[in-house]
Amino acid sequence: MLFRIKKQCYRFIILCIVLAPFLHPTESHALKDNSPDSNIPIDGDIRIGGGYESNIFLSGTHKQSDTFFLFESSLSHLFQPSNKSILLTLFNGSHQRYLDLDQANSTFANLTSYFRLKTSPFVSAGFTNTFSYTDLKLLDTEGGALPIGQFQGMSDQLRLYGLYSYNEYLRFELGVFYQLFDVEEIGGQSSLDYQKKGLDLSSRISIAEDQTMYVTYKLEQYQYDDRQAGNRTTSFDGISNPFNPRLELRRQDLSIKYKNQFETDQYFKLTAKYRINDDLFEDHLSYRHAELQASLEKLDLHFLDLSFDLTYRDRRYTDRRNTLSSNTHLKESFLITYLKLSKKIGNWLSASISHEFTKKTSNGTDESYKNHQNMLSFEAIW
Repeated sequence: MLFRIKKQCYRFIILCIVLAPFLHPTESHALKDNSPDSNIPIDGDIRIGGGYESNIFLSGTHKQSDTFFLFESSLSHLFQPSNKSILLTLFNGSHQRYLDLDQANSTFANLTSYFRLKTSPFVSAGFTNTFSYTDLKLLDTEGGALPIGQFQGMSDQLRLYGLYSYNEYLRFELGVFYQLFDVEEIGGQSSLDYQKKGLDLSSRISIAEDQTMYVTYKLEQYQYDDRQAGNRTTSFDGISNPFNPRLELRRQDLSIKYKNQFETDQYFKLTAKYRINDDLFEDHLSYRHAELQASLEKLDLHFLDLSFDLTYRDRRYTDRRNTLSSNTHLKESFLITYLKLSKKIGNWLSASISHEFTKKTSNGTDESYKNHQNMLSFEAIW
């Protein structure tokens, strides 16, 4: 693990060296002190809050509740070394600490560098490099490949992309990416280290001045370093066959998003997704996943702002059974609602209360659950 993390760090240093000629402003550009993008300060926010969660480990039979404290922060800086290039650096992180069940504590940190160079009036190219640290509960509402109780890991993903603007209403983007994911080893379980590579193709269509449509297709290939693929005859009974090949998954995602912005920072968004997840050995982890999400962001109610999100996910496994001796395929559905009411206190501070409800319904034994999370928080923005 340490060897691969060093390789990730070396790769980031090499990227900085390669980009140095592009990121150093020319003499003529450095003299333009009043350029709108030449000296933009760092933007950021800090959020501090506390709350209560009713089913921390998302268990169907042994619910455990606790109060928690949450600290979140994000920073961003936009740098324009020339009139044809930009470099955007983003950092966001969070730490959630529970009062009694400290084994559920979670930490997340993410550092992203986004570089874009305009090569012609219609074409741009660049890269995104994302380095992440995670110490989290790995939940399965998103259709994770291998759910596990808790894990700590590091990942580094490099994505190269090209943009083509056909006109002011239609834009296309093509990207390829590669990711290394290192997970701390857990006694008695196979390593979850993997490599991921893939491509994505997306388009942005401006329907009207305030309405936009996004269409995205993504293809990902997961190759695990040590974990072996499972057999359909021993589905999730904990028995592994040493002669099986290493686990390899192929995932395809198609999403369509409609966004209607009716005021500054206020919009309605509707997203539909469909996923095909294939286990390339014996369909042990293969499933089909459909999702519909509707969001209202910062709806102005005069005295406060309202944000609301409703998500429904349906997942059907193509081979995995709901119990070991059953002939019925496992089916799962998730209903997630999120409501947030916020009020500005001055120009830079706001207070909010939020409620999130998650419900999983499954035909598997003891896999259905409900969870409520309530929180009061204060956020400073500059």
